[in-house]
Amino acid sequence: MGHRGKSSILSTKTLVIAAAVVLVAIIGLTGFLGGCGSKGKNEAKLSPADIAKAKKNGTQLYQQGKLDQAIPELKKAAEGDPKDMQVQFQLGYAYERKGQLDDAYKQYGEILKVNKGSADAHYSVGRILVQKKQLDKAITEFETAAKTNPNFTADYVALADAYAQKKEFAKALATYDGLAKIIGSSDTLYLARIHSFKGLVFKQMGQSGNARGEFEQALKLDKNNKEAIAGLK
Repeated sequence: MGHRGKSSILSTKTLVIAAAVVLVAIIGLTGFLGGCGSKGKNEAKLSPADIAKAKKNGTQLYQQGKLDQAIPELKKAAEGDPKDMQVQFQLGYAYERKGQLDDAYKQYGEILKVNKGSADAHYSVGRILVQKKQLDKAITEFETAAKTNPNFTADYVALADAYAQKKEFAKALATYDGLAKIIGSSDTLYLARIHSFKGLVFKQMGQSGNARGEFEQALKLDKNNKEAIAGLK
C-alpha cells in the first residue's frame, strides 16, 4: 500500500511538472508573438524621411490642384507630425476646396487641440461655419481670432460680413471702421475696399445716400474698385 501511494505521488508530481513546462512554453510563445507584433507596429511608423516625402508630394499635388491625390499624402504627413502647422492647415484647405466641409471642420479642430491659441485655426473654423449657415458660432470663432491676433485683417472682413448677414449692421460698420484704423492711411487700395464694403452694408440697410458716399470715397482711392463701380450702377 505504501509503495503504491508513493508511486501515485510521483505521478502527480510528474503531471504538475509537465503542465508547468507546457504553460511556460505557451507564455514564452505568446511573449514572442507579442514582441513580433510590437516590432511590426513600430516598423509601420513613418520615419522623418517618409514624413518629409509625403509632405513634399502632398504640397506639390495640392498646388497642382490634384486634391484627390494630395489629401492622402497630406494626411500621412499630418499624422506623422501633428505639430507641423503648415501641413495641418494645407490638409484642411484641401478638404475645404473639395467641398468636404465636415472633414475640414474636423481638421481645423485637430489643429486647435495642438495649438489652442491659433488665430488662423479659429478663423478657418469660422469660415466653415459660415458655409454651414451657423452664423452665431462663426462669429464667436472670428471674435476669438480677433482677440488672439488684433491685426488679423482677413478675420475682421469675415467678422463684419457675418454681422451683415445676421443684419447686425451697426456691428458690421464698426468692425470695418476698426479695420480701417489697423490698415492706416498708407494702403489706399485696402481702404478703398473697406469703403466699398461699408457701401454694401448701407445698401442692405436701404440707406442709398450713405451707400453712394462710401462708393464714391472708394473710387477716389481706387478708380478701378469693382465693388464701388457696381454699387453706383
